[in-house]
Amino acid sequence: MTKTPTTRFVPHLPDLMQRDDYCQDGQVPGERTVKFRISITPAGVSILADTQYPIELEELLARLGAKEIEQMLCG
Repeated sequence: MTKTPTTRFVPHLPDLMQRDDYCQDGQVPGERTVKFRISITPAGVSILADTQYPIELEELLARLGAKEIEQMLCG
């Protein structure tokens, strides 16, 4: 069983998705665009991800063992 990470809302995260990414996303049935930036920090591995599908991304990060997810509210 996968443990659910703690979600912490933050005021800003870098934007990895560009306008064209949003326009092209979903054109192929069953495919969804997720962009990642993976960094090694003194605290461990940091994964920055951006997508139009936050629920699927949270599920993926939980399966990868994330303890905490920082999320920015958009809109």
